[in-house]
Amino acid sequence: DFYAGMVGFDTPQLHAVAIEPIPRDICDTFRFGLYQHGVLQLNSLVPSSAVESAARAAQKAVWDHGGGHWEHGGSYPASLCAEADIPSYLFDTTQINYIFPLVAELGPAARCLLNTEDPGIFYMILRAKVRGCSASDIPWHQDAKYMLQTATTKATMAEAAPMIEEFTERSITMHVPLTSETFDRGAMMYALGSHVHGLDMNYWVPGWLGAFEPQPSKFNEDHDSTRVFEAVPGDVLVHSVMVHHGARPNDTPHIRWHLELGIQDLSFQPALERHRVRLPADSSRESQLHFLTDMEALGESWRDVAANG
Repeated sequence: DFYAGMVGFDTPQLHAVAIEPIPRDICDTFRFGLYQHGVLQLNSLVPSSAVESAARAAQKAVWDHGGGHWEHGGSYPASLCAEADIPSYLFDTTQINYIFPLVAELGPAARCLLNTEDPGIFYMILRAKVRGCSASDIPWHQDAKYMLQTATTKATMAEAAPMIEEFTERSITMHVPLTSETFDRGAMMYALGSHVHGLDMNYWVPGWLGAFEPQPSKFNEDHDSTRVFEAVPGDVLVHSVMVHHGARPNDTPHIRWHLELGIQDLSFQPALERHRVRLPADSSRESQLHFLTDMEALGESWRDVAANG
């Protein structure tokens, strides 16, 4: 029985967890850290019950593709090994429900860091970093590299720059470990302060117009500004979409899993309109139902974009 003995989305301990706003003085400290370094590590932000619930979405993905234990690299399905990640539009209803408690816990931090009462999700992926699966070895990059078509429709940097700057200020990426991320198990690396230089022009036109492979990033593990951020389940790494980053290789037989979310101030309207999911205000069943409906609409909008090229 898939559900036997598992922590699920409807268990009492999940609904009993209070979601509290972050005090203003602490919020100001968080914002300054993110502004200064381009990355912020929030330790023990997500309760273990919410992490364990989200982990069931990863386990279900592995079992649905004929694999074994979700953390055992030797039983990871070949079909998943060929993909860099599992996008949210491929999540089924059960997986979305399992992820809901964790997403609800991210609300206060998102409201604080974006200085808005109305943050929402514009993309979400589940990623497994598995030894021997090269698709999950993502080169150093800026997240903005993948978001330019969403940020601007302009063909010249002079016209596009203000739109890209506002997109950057109104968006963040949240990296949420579901397993330990150690030096040997795919820990994240960030080039501190690299976000202040804006978009690497190597990623500009024709990159945003379609298929394009830019030159490798000048940042890497050996760069003077690079720091390794080890993390454990419950921690959250928040970073600017402009900060240069990558990940250590996973040299262990254990899979490194994380959930990644693009979060945006919903009062901001990007150039490419696509459905966005309002972050839940709490962990109530009513919020859960709204989240489920919203996630289905997000998935549909992404499928439409994929179908139309």
